[in-house]
Amino acid sequence: MNTIAFKVLNILQRETDETHTITPLKLLELLRTEYELKIDRRTLYSAIEELSDNGFNIESYNDNHKGYCLLNRQFDESEAFVLSNALYASNLIPNEDSKKLINKILDTQSLYSKNKLNNLELIENKNKKDNDEFFVNISVISKAIKAKRAISFDYTRYDIYKKLAKRRDKRYHVSPYYMVYKNDTVYLLSKTLNHDDLSIYRLDRMINVETDGASAYETLNISDPYDYISKHMFMFSGDTSLIKLRCNMSVLDNLIDTFGKNVIISKYDDEHFIASLDSSLQGMKYFCLQYLDSVEVLEPKELREEVIKSINNALKHYTST
Repeated sequence: MNTIAFKVLNILQRETDETHTITPLKLLELLRTEYELKIDRRTLYSAIEELSDNGFNIESYNDNHKGYCLLNRQFDESEAFVLSNALYASNLIPNEDSKKLINKILDTQSLYSKNKLNNLELIENKNKKDNDEFFVNISVISKAIKAKRAISFDYTRYDIYKKLAKRRDKRYHVSPYYMVYKNDTVYLLSKTLNHDDLSIYRLDRMINVETDGASAYETLNISDPYDYISKHMFMFSGDTSLIKLRCNMSVLDNLIDTFGKNVIISKYDDEHFIASLDSSLQGMKYFCLQYLDSVEVLEPKELREEVIKSINNALKHYTST
């Protein structure tokens, strides 16, 4: 597609849509004032024809008796709204990055749709991640995984002032394998040199990520990284066990949202069901404690005893004087 056609497309994309058209005279004027491009009508018609030949649906005066308008674009108005709203609401993406991405999406719209979408009242998300290096981290880690190179980074957590601070002075050194999105969080599956278990890290807590040429890269194959994350909730790695729970029907949605549809479910009575699934014991322990009134561990015995122990320890806090 030549330069003239590309500039015509930019104007049509911004100035027109299904309900707004532009005359050939106005289009020629904008080409002259915005791009210092002086062309005649015949050249303009050729550019429009080239755009049509390349898949752009452009309506002309012969079609609507008004002027030119672009009918198709990367996202229609409803898609642009949904994507913008999702970016605005997502905890995962930092606020400034959300704004930049939303602006890129709105740039695919006509100025009329853009103004309409900008005027929509979106509720501010106060739970946005604080790590401004999020997208840089994704880029560095993606390249390291492809090149089979180790990485190093600092890992953070919140301090009492609600600021992200380093967990330790020593940097982490790992071989990265997969980045997995789960429950509005991106996790890195990796392995530390001379350690058997996989390590799981949150990308939004990683800072100063760099390729580490000094550390060896250990290869590892996981058939389904999403399944691995589902079985190792709360980032607890290690072996998994077959677990059986008796649950109130009220937690069915949350159970499936957390562990996926591989959970085996059978009805116990009108108010309860039995769930059987593979999971790390430590991760399942924390899940059961979250839904203490609605979930009972039936098997294995060691997990049931761990939950009972945690309940008794918690009870001491509430009964001690």
